[in-house]
Amino acid sequence: LLPHEHASDYAGLKYPGVHSFRAGRMAAMTAYRMAGIKNPLDDLDVIELHDAYSSSELQTYEDLGLCKYGEGGRFIDEGHPTLAGKLPVNPSGGLLACGHPVGATGLMQAVTMFWQLQHTIPKHFGNDRLQVKNARRGLIHSHAGTGTYVTVTILERP
Repeated sequence: LLPHEHASDYAGLKYPGVHSFRAGRMAAMTAYRMAGIKNPLDDLDVIELHDAYSSSELQTYEDLGLCKYGEGGRFIDEGHPTLAGKLPVNPSGGLLACGHPVGATGLMQAVTMFWQLQHTIPKHFGNDRLQVKNARRGLIHSHAGTGTYVTVTILERP
């Protein structure tokens, strides 16, 4: 369980299921512990996550603890991952919008996050529509294979 979760949250859940990559959950737990993240919705400002296919986005919201397992759809419906939402996700458009250049996607995510935290998105994109205002701490989530290799990296603006 992540620091903001309780056993009662998942009393009826059989885990692991086809809805999750255990490596993603463990990568998030480790990164949160190392960065002092207690609740990702409160402690993060922006996320770039691996969305090579549509269901991956839902699954990753849940693996990262942005919502409980089974509530990824509601998380989207409530507008939380939008630019105007509680925690903007993939302001870059994500892997799908960037053409998912296999092998280079992690670099794209890292550079985009770096620019977000520098507040230089307008310089690189030609406008400020994708800049997350006042972003100080961001998370990058990437995976390879069938979810067996997952990284979660947290960057913070000093």
